Amino acid sequence: MPIWTIATPLIAAALLGITMTTGLNTGLAVGCAAALIAAVISAVHHALAERFSAEAGYRAEIIDAQFSRWKALPSFPKKPFQIRHVAVAGNRVLFFSEKASDNTVLWDDTRQAWRIW
Repeated sequence: MPIWTIATPLIAAALLGITMTTGLNTGLAVGCAAALIAAVISAVHHALAERFSAEAGYRAEIIDAQFSRWKALPSFPKKPFQIRHVAVAGNRVLFFSEKASDNTVLWDDTRQAWRIW
């Protein structure tokens, strides 16, 4: 992992500690806001890098309605392709290809299956 993904949450925590001991001023407020944004970007980077790295391959999961149990999705039904757009409609997630000649891939949560158009 890049060093910035580890440093930004630590910097955010340090700024929070300074703010709690010295009180809030404009400079600290701006610094805390920037550090919070950087820490969120760092967390997203960690999540995506681990989930979608070339070494890890394809790994996607869904969670049940009670948010208590994760389950791995079946293998993606197509060879890898460039995704132009992802849309969510109800309990379906659609992946639109960059090329019009490719099909659209849909995860149907009701049927717990991939569908291809």
